[in-house]
Amino acid sequence: MDNNPQTKKRFRINSYIGPKENPRGFLVSIFIFLAFLGVGIYTAVGSNPPQENKRPEEKPVFTPLSNNTVVYGYWTEKNSKINAVDLSSGKIYNLATLDKDVKKTTVVSSQAVIFINKTDGDDNGRELAFYDLGTKSIMSLFQADENFGINDYVISPGKRYVADWEIQNPANSQGLIGGRSRVYSIDLQNPTQKNLIHDEAIQEGVPISYPVGVTDSAEVFLDGFIANNSAGWASGMSFSNFAGTDKQNIPSMTVGTYSTQPVLSSDGNYLAFAGYDGSLGTGTTDGFRDAILNPNTVEILGTTTKERRKLFGLSNVNRYTSVFWDKSLNNIIFSMTSKDISQNGFYLYDLGSSSYRKIGVSQDGSVISTLSNTQFLTGSSDTTSAIGNLGPKYTSTFSSISVYDSIQNKITAIDVGTSLVQYIGLFPSNYFNNSLVIGRVGDSASKSKNNQLQLETFAFKPTLAPKREERQSKPPVSNPICQSEPAACPNCDELSRQQCASLGFKNDVKGSKDWFQCVAETKISLKTSGACYNSPLYLYGNEGTKVEIKVNTKITNPIPYSDGNYSVLLGNKGQLGINGKNYSSINFSYAPAIEMPNLDYGRIVKPADVGKVLGEYGQKLGLNEREISDLKNSARVSSPYILVSFFSDEISKKILPISFNPVPDVYRNIVFYFKELDFPMSIKEPKFENIPTRKGFTAVEISHIIY
Repeated sequence: MDNNPQTKKRFRINSYIGPKENPRGFLVSIFIFLAFLGVGIYTAVGSNPPQENKRPEEKPVFTPLSNNTVVYGYWTEKNSKINAVDLSSGKIYNLATLDKDVKKTTVVSSQAVIFINKTDGDDNGRELAFYDLGTKSIMSLFQADENFGINDYVISPGKRYVADWEIQNPANSQGLIGGRSRVYSIDLQNPTQKNLIHDEAIQEGVPISYPVGVTDSAEVFLDGFIANNSAGWASGMSFSNFAGTDKQNIPSMTVGTYSTQPVLSSDGNYLAFAGYDGSLGTGTTDGFRDAILNPNTVEILGTTTKERRKLFGLSNVNRYTSVFWDKSLNNIIFSMTSKDISQNGFYLYDLGSSSYRKIGVSQDGSVISTLSNTQFLTGSSDTTSAIGNLGPKYTSTFSSISVYDSIQNKITAIDVGTSLVQYIGLFPSNYFNNSLVIGRVGDSASKSKNNQLQLETFAFKPTLAPKREERQSKPPVSNPICQSEPAACPNCDELSRQQCASLGFKNDVKGSKDWFQCVAETKISLKTSGACYNSPLYLYGNEGTKVEIKVNTKITNPIPYSDGNYSVLLGNKGQLGINGKNYSSINFSYAPAIEMPNLDYGRIVKPADVGKVLGEYGQKLGLNEREISDLKNSARVSSPYILVSFFSDEISKKILPISFNPVPDVYRNIVFYFKELDFPMSIKEPKFENIPTRKGFTAVEISHIIY
């Protein structure tokens, strides 16, 4: 395998369908995102005249699924909702209705949750707060330091000890560089006493300490994190006593020896992570550390002994892109990418027997946790929506959650009455019996009685303060959380492609089925672990219009699930009515339908000038300001010189053929082409076709290929 980055070729396809007015079309992947902006969430409530002598509706009988309760959250236009669904009874509980400016909710008992409260424009909180589920009252546990904000925290398994991460954002600067980072330990039995563990200046290329776990014996474990780096985590581990008076590096956990941020087990005895044995080099490839590109072991670190151990029976030829603890059995779930495509997927590793088995889920599913030896909680990540932070970490929301029974090979969806949710935690059945029941799974009578359950849809926080927007819109970070979250920075497409390339998959211009499948499946596992994120794209349409969409090439990882055919009812504010649920967009990976023809026109420039050329070409091709801006942000290239070009409308429609019914009044398709070069050369300038005026129902599809 050739590890020389100068001789590698990369092939990326990114696509979106854009709007007729001020559309958003941020391209960062081989994903295509479709979304429509119309007028109103469609519902049949009140749309039919009353009928006399109507038979009473029969209540559907809920079949118990497991002895567990799932806690989840979502935002409405005004609030943050924390709900729970009991999988044994089907009861849906409202645990808390909080303000919009909260993040990272943790259930600490059947009667209380804690959360970061009063977040500002930089998404940093003023305090860690306690909410009593019985009295519905909020109490401040402790405040952030002056001019600092609480960005994250971890809590011990027994829910007594907390380590929080506070940051001071630099003025008039992108990201965190130039600011300060502090880590404190707090005993919740005496929360006014904060013990300073670390107080560090945030400098370019220098790791700062980020808390990843605190044990019931009050030891704090920290991961080295390089701010404003595409993959800055796993930069060396350390631990500290609770008072912060004894801090030590962990010799076995140095930078370059592990690949993912360690995760603490529910009993606090181990930290699990993907490791790297160094067999493929100790440098960097295409800007990523070899340890990040080649996670080829799954390991645990004893929190008492500080010794690491590889899990038996796993080959270092494979890649293990996400590693986490299941919430039920306290075993390890990992995702594996193999040269043998049939082996790819999620696995459950039994620490007691040192054995593992594959977990079969749907094509678009991610494993959240075990429910029992034969049952698993799974979810379909809605990567087209903005990432959220109501749960344990910044991650995509789920368009659906389900129970997978491995014995029956059956997936049962859990309809909780809202289209998008964020997973928060897993608890025993009947855990929240003292909380308010607002409905039952599949109970239409309860839905009608409580409109919130039927009609309330997931809404994201409004645009953050201008200061944060300015930081987020400029290089080196374009991800909305990238400047402060170590797990959210890398581009999923780039990282998944590099990991597949490291396995030896060929990403030549023709592409291969195995290559595209590897990229799609790796991307799923990266997003499941919160390691990266891609942004949504939108198509604006007219209220109440029903549109049939067919993608006429092979797709993978579709969200919502489909074979490439979608029946969509356009609603308002970007909502899509699909199969009785509301989505903000449609997301899938695809393979190009034809081989790419050669291009003999364009402009060869240095990477710093790519944005300028895209701006010029975009205007001449009739793209609006938003489309051009998002296209610039998505074009990540790193070679000495770049050929910037594009295919004609006719060829572009053959590369990614999409049909609509009704047929748009205007349908444009533009595939941009970037070729990475070591040296400049002469090439003729492109000619631009006549640009049709956008009118009526207009679809604008834009994509880009990097080769």
